Amino acid sequence: MSLTAHWTTRKRGLSTLGAAAYIDAPPASAGDIFAAQETTAGQYAQQFTRSNPILAEHFQPLYQQLLDTLGEVLQAPVSFASDKALPGFHIFEYAPENAHAGSHVAHFDRQYETLDWQGPIDHKSTPTISFTLPLRLPGSGGGLMVWEVMLDDVLNMDKEATRTAIKQAQRQRVNYQVGELVIHPGHALHMIYPWQSKTDEQRITLQGHCIMINNQWLAYW
Repeated sequence: MSLTAHWTTRKRGLSTLGAAAYIDAPPASAGDIFAAQETTAGQYAQQFTRSNPILAEHFQPLYQQLLDTLGEVLQAPVSFASDKALPGFHIFEYAPENAHAGSHVAHFDRQYETLDWQGPIDHKSTPTISFTLPLRLPGSGGGLMVWEVMLDDVLNMDKEATRTAIKQAQRQRVNYQVGELVIHPGHALHMIYPWQSKTDEQRITLQGHCIMINNQWLAYW
């Protein structure tokens, strides 16, 4: 909270502390589905060049604990990707639309496709995960809606077939607990679970992804 001067407003009720590839380097096909402002060339690099030193200075103990925990879960060392954004923060504040499912986007995490990994990335053979660490939750709680639909299931379907598959698929709500790291396959269809937003409450989470490049797990956002 002492770093509000470094927050970036993304839309009403949402700021980030740090760069986020899905907002700052979105694929052309994403359009405005995340209600992000129009991006400019080099925006992602500009954002993380500015924010990474601030994050590293103020959150080093948290980052070390994050790397240690991810390493335990993945059973392999994890380090931060060079020339990429450090895991950063979603800061949701009051906005009535947070309570409506239509205000949140069901999606697959494919943000790595717009970043430079010094070689092509094949989503079928390149392991990836996504993670969320809740730091502050509203009284009504917070969570993730996850469908039993994987990227490969719908990648070659047309829009109508995709909608049908999603409607017929099982889904579950994963409830967040403050301080409990949630790890999921980013290639599973998922969405922020709506919550009742109040003027005096915030929903703050540490966000990021891991990708395996040259047999090394790399964390970034």
